[in-house]
Amino acid sequence: MVALLQNPVAVLASEGAPLSEMLAMLEAHPRAPQAVLLGGRALGDAGVAAALSELYASAVTAGVTQLDVSGNQLSAVPAGLGQLRSLRTLELSRNDIEELPLQLTELQGLTRL
Repeated sequence: MVALLQNPVAVLASEGAPLSEMLAMLEAHPRAPQAVLLGGRALGDAGVAAALSELYASAVTAGVTQLDVSGNQLSAVPAGLGQLRSLRTLELSRNDIEELPLQLTELQGLTRL
């Protein structure tokens, strides 16, 4: 399910909708800021990596200000987050991450972790 809230914010709900469907909705509504909410899906490292690869290849990367990958049984912070230059909020709770990588320093606009 995709919901649009408070123009110009486009929010992707984590109700099981395929990421490709969510990205298509965001591309149709290119106004920033945008949030990609993948929390609570128990995707694991490989599943989140696959979803984020699809995100990185899309046209919406530049407008993403919030990324929620909480509750996905992650053992490490997903690679490539530096591509999300507008990222302000990164939600990593309820995972098994023990250390934060230096790549997070690339996210100079990050205000909430």
